[in-house]
Amino acid sequence: MCTSSCSNNNSYTDKRYKEMVDSVYEHIFLKPYLERIDFINSVRLIDSLYHKEKHKTIWLDKFYYYNLSWISNNLKNYQLGINCADTIINIIEQNKLQELVSYDYSLAYLSRGNGYLGLNNFAQAYQDFFKAKQIAEQHRDCVGRFYLIGNIAYILYQQKQYESAKSNYLEGLACIKTCPNLDISDEQQNLDDIALCYTKLNKLDSASYYYNLALKTIEKYRYTSSKDSNNCKIRYATCRGVVLGNKAKVYALQNQLDSSESLYKEAIYLNTTKGSEKKDAQLCEEQLARVQLKQKNFFGMKQSLDQLKNGLDTLPNSEAKLGWLEMMAAYHQNTKNAEQEIKYYRDFIVMRDSVNLVKNGYLETNITKELKDKEQQFQITVLQKDNHLNRVYLWVVAIACLLAGIVAFIVYRSFKKTKQLNEQVNLQKSALEKANKDKDRILNVVAHDLRNPIGAIANFLDIAQVKYEHSEEEEQILKTSQQAAVHSLTLINDLLEVNQMQEGSLVINKIKVDIKKLAEQAIDYLRYKAIAKQQNILLEAPNENYFVLADAGKMQRVITNLIDNAVKFSFIGKNVIVNIRQQPHQIEISITDSGVGIPLNIIQQLFTASITVKRRGTNNEKSNGLGLSICKQIIEAHDGKILVSSEEGSGTCFTVQLPIGILAN
Repeated sequence: MCTSSCSNNNSYTDKRYKEMVDSVYEHIFLKPYLERIDFINSVRLIDSLYHKEKHKTIWLDKFYYYNLSWISNNLKNYQLGINCADTIINIIEQNKLQELVSYDYSLAYLSRGNGYLGLNNFAQAYQDFFKAKQIAEQHRDCVGRFYLIGNIAYILYQQKQYESAKSNYLEGLACIKTCPNLDISDEQQNLDDIALCYTKLNKLDSASYYYNLALKTIEKYRYTSSKDSNNCKIRYATCRGVVLGNKAKVYALQNQLDSSESLYKEAIYLNTTKGSEKKDAQLCEEQLARVQLKQKNFFGMKQSLDQLKNGLDTLPNSEAKLGWLEMMAAYHQNTKNAEQEIKYYRDFIVMRDSVNLVKNGYLETNITKELKDKEQQFQITVLQKDNHLNRVYLWVVAIACLLAGIVAFIVYRSFKKTKQLNEQVNLQKSALEKANKDKDRILNVVAHDLRNPIGAIANFLDIAQVKYEHSEEEEQILKTSQQAAVHSLTLINDLLEVNQMQEGSLVINKIKVDIKKLAEQAIDYLRYKAIAKQQNILLEAPNENYFVLADAGKMQRVITNLIDNAVKFSFIGKNVIVNIRQQPHQIEISITDSGVGIPLNIIQQLFTASITVKRRGTNNEKSNGLGLSICKQIIEAHDGKILVSSEEGSGTCFTVQLPIGILAN
């Protein structure tokens, strides 16, 4: 789907427009299915056809900018793709062509949304996808609707919302059956995607059913998918190879290892032919090694891993590389080579953490703190030599997490009592000093004797989930235990940070920071929590950049905390609005919710470190009551202010004011 359509619009009377469409189709878009489009030469051709026209019309402009937008997104020049899509939308809206070219109108928003998706601006991408959906439904455009449904399903799948993704793919399948303009590849791919969702949901019989439907579809059009017989063969091999590789995983999950191995080998063979999906073959080689590990076929496993390594040297694939490192560690574990096992597992952990850091670069993670924590992870990994002991370790970890939670609660209560004691003996200098020393001693014990063990427990749980397969009951135990450990760490870190601030030891490392980017990252991080409450987080920031001198990590924490509170205390279905504006000498960030509001007596205590003002959210979410105190002290350390206005039952607005100062170039 890469050109504007005019077949259903008899009002298109521009002769040169139609000639240009025919020329582009002939030279670019009617190539065989698997022959890759040469995007660079495509741009040159479209530029040549467009710029030699002396008398340009809105039809030529619309056609030119749409194809340039589509090609730019494929070249990962997302900003150019967005700009071209904006031009199309302006042409259509200014000339009031919405009814006449509804297909192009919908696809322009879809192309712009894909551009924003490439830039990780999920808020704007979702907004454009929604607009495209409205247009497609209003004008009953089945092609535009199908591609939009596919985009939404893909996003849901990436967010691991497999049930919702499956429903969208099924809706797309129904759309295919009523839309004759879609290609057979769309039907086969949709069936394969539905099966992938069922695989992730562990509904393996349903997954097998849809994989078989996909294979039948491929066989049905084996000799008619292209006018060129050679391309028919390539297309058949590639499509069949992808589906067989996916189906092999179902057999592996059902412990039918011989069948799984056979399908993986056939998929690898099919997808290493000319013009096929070689990256899919790499993933199949990594999965085949896992099957051979279960079979204890270590010789075959090593052969598969060596073959994969050779392919990775010429065709990089980060997902396959990550699996290769993990399987190499497993291979050396089973061949009793502890030194090599630790080496490969070390590289696996580092690469996995690096991938997670790229996905969540705006978060301050507690998982990768110190080399000592890493070493503890490796030591725990080495000790896991016997898979029969997994259940025992799971119960030990679960009990340890429970004890850690109890200890954290006791520390929390001790902190509360210490704080209350300080308030009661405020006029007694000697008693106050003693209470402060007691508090510092407790927090130091937490820092040195409690935080690292709990961190190690959280990391061990993470490794246990990644490295081993578990039953559904064991997976739930692991997940619940890890959540308890992470919550305990968060609580301990908050307490320690409050103590640092009270001692005047808060360190601020100022650099030139774009506040808008920090807000976008915070919104992306909290979007899934908002979606769970049927809420939208909307960003209002008309300018491109809003620079201040600030500590990026600590300012990120302030913005994330304020937006999180807005989501927590907003009613289900209501919006949270984040507004950024520039004043003559300062930047203002306002977070406004439509929630329960704050009583006047609580507002007066909001920015203290007292836990007495903590409240539960509209969906019974927990709060430790320390976040706003930390936010206030961070803002004041930046010579800024934080203000609040609220009305009970109508919502709350927090405003952060930061001085612009003199920014470095």
